[in-house]
Amino acid sequence: VVYFGNSHMADNNSGVHTLSRGIMTWANTQLGWNVLANKGIVNNTVAQILARVNNDLLIFKPDYAAMLMLATNSINQKVPTATIISQLAQLFSLVQAAGIKIITATDIPRVAFNAAQKQSLLEVNSWLLTQASCNTIVADFYSRAADNNGNALPLWLRDGTHLSALGAGTLGLEILAPKLLQDKSTLVPGLLVNVVPKGARLAGTGTFTVIGSTLNMVYTAAADQFALTYTVPKTSLSIGDKIVFEVDVTVTGTGVRNVGIRAQSGAQYVYAMHPSNDVGQYGNWSGRLKTAPITLTSTSISLSAIGITH
Repeated sequence: VVYFGNSHMADNNSGVHTLSRGIMTWANTQLGWNVLANKGIVNNTVAQILARVNNDLLIFKPDYAAMLMLATNSINQKVPTATIISQLAQLFSLVQAAGIKIITATDIPRVAFNAAQKQSLLEVNSWLLTQASCNTIVADFYSRAADNNGNALPLWLRDGTHLSALGAGTLGLEILAPKLLQDKSTLVPGLLVNVVPKGARLAGTGTFTVIGSTLNMVYTAAADQFALTYTVPKTSLSIGDKIVFEVDVTVTGTGVRNVGIRAQSGAQYVYAMHPSNDVGQYGNWSGRLKTAPITLTSTSISLSAIGITH
């Protein structure tokens, strides 16, 4: 995949942490896709993105082009709606003609958009939703990120325009990742691991339940994490198989943020992280975290929990 577009794509980085503000960064924790390049440029309009398509996207020959929320800067500059739609149609046609599948999404409102700009946004988004096809995946971010008055949800934008970690994480994990997993299923039946860390520093003891077996596990309070090495049963899995970890996590107490898990096999590792807002902290929270597929390179997998204190 190549990330291509404006600052919404430039916001994506190579790793997930509590300040991650890239939607694809969060989505890719569930996908494990290879990112060939990030060609998001701040303040680019649709016209500028279109002008760069050959040198910044097509040259890489990716399977997917992630081009999310492309119209925001054009709308902000009051480019006519019909012009924006025409430019998007040209862009999509060029990408599809190169045999590249498009990942795109409806735009979300800026705080500063006036009534006319909000109307333009609705019209562009309506057109985008009609473009869904076998060659184009369209995620509807607007319906999740805007209220009934067409305003962005509180805390979802960090500066009135760009997403906070809360906004990016929610859209990436709840909206985009499931859509992409349906399109390209890379998952195989994996391990269900139950983890119950308790307390702000994740201190205590507990057990893993792995494919019907119970293994002992000890938390390391001082390090704010626990670790377990799991030996893969030879009867069920072998080198080269892909495994997905699903972890049920419950956190009690306060002061924990960036709750997550990490699975590692050899030099390869994957994460499953729950997003928080930029300055938030967890009180009581529980939920299931699911990693991207990890390929077995040995018969052992290490699983670690992450719980950074505020």
